[in-house]
Amino acid sequence: MGDGPALAAACAAACGENPAFAAVASGLVACQDLMAFARQQSDDIDALCVDAPVEEGGCAFYGVRAAECLVEVCPNARSFDVGVAPYMQGICENLVAQGNFSLEQLRGIEQAGCNDPRIGPVLGFLTTRGEHPASGGLESLCTDGPLVPDETCETACNRLGICIPEGTSDDDGGQLRDYGTCRTTCASFPNISPLVWGCIADTVEMGPPPGGQELLAACRDAFRCFSNPPTIEVCVPYGARSTECLLETCANAAPHREAVTKMLTDTCTQLVGNQFFDEEAVGTVGPESPCDHELIGGMVQNFTMENAVDPNAGFLMGLCTDGPANEDAICDQACTHLGPCLELVEDDDADALRDHGMCSFLCAAGVDELPPERWACFAEDPACPQVFACGPDDE
Repeated sequence: MGDGPALAAACAAACGENPAFAAVASGLVACQDLMAFARQQSDDIDALCVDAPVEEGGCAFYGVRAAECLVEVCPNARSFDVGVAPYMQGICENLVAQGNFSLEQLRGIEQAGCNDPRIGPVLGFLTTRGEHPASGGLESLCTDGPLVPDETCETACNRLGICIPEGTSDDDGGQLRDYGTCRTTCASFPNISPLVWGCIADTVEMGPPPGGQELLAACRDAFRCFSNPPTIEVCVPYGARSTECLLETCANAAPHREAVTKMLTDTCTQLVGNQFFDEEAVGTVGPESPCDHELIGGMVQNFTMENAVDPNAGFLMGLCTDGPANEDAICDQACTHLGPCLELVEDDDADALRDHGMCSFLCAAGVDELPPERWACFAEDPACPQVFACGPDDE
């Protein structure tokens, strides 16, 4: 910071006294490089350019300078340049919170070189896969380009910025409310499938809040993209063949064939979208594929048998070995009551229970959060107040 008119006068004087000043200065693109050169050439300029207190800039200055350096080593990051500085600022804030940086150490960061020990190692960690499991998060972006087209990310992130309520925790996706963070996540990180981003971008265009019921409906559609992304075409025959194989192992699931197929097709879509399954390989699965096919056998086993690695494995083991967790009549009646009542609830987690077939399947399979007494309670009375009263506090 400094006195604007006095600084301009000092700059003009330095330029007039040194014929090479203008020639060198005109070749410097980065603001921090230009200011560093000017301060070296003139004591008056140096005296007038008072460094901002660290607490006024701190990680904000770091974010700007580190973003410039990131774009140098990873030109593909330019595709979401509006998000790079906030992204790097967030990393800085985490490092400060963890005690890796002190605010005092950030003084002068806006003039630091890209190999500065406060910047260079961080960029290396982000762009190069190493032994640490979190390293190389931007490697695919840097080598292959954005995972999702720029226009899709732009539209989707504008949608989420409107829909995600202020104060939402990061565990619930609150960080995606910030446009810069959202753009970086969309372009760089496969933990959210490109299908999800495309789905959000394709939802009904919404104006700025407040938007009443239309806005609520549009946001609900956008949020549902996370739990119900569009089905990948190759997963349809995969789901059908995997169903046949699962029912060979678990005959008790046969009455719920349609729900089993949806479950396996949706799981395939998630795995392909997150790049755990190769889409081309999935496309080779057909009606004649053997049940011990590498993409089928493991999937069936994961649903029908427990294992020490995945705590969610064995979801259907009880149904397969012992039969339904609840009587068919109770499941049918409970799901008949739940469907219309849950249409009144803005909760994406309730989507599966809104569908009668999937609801009946979950009732038969058994769900830890819904013990038999709650299903029996759901089945007793169709009135929604009574259905909603069958909560865990009333068991």
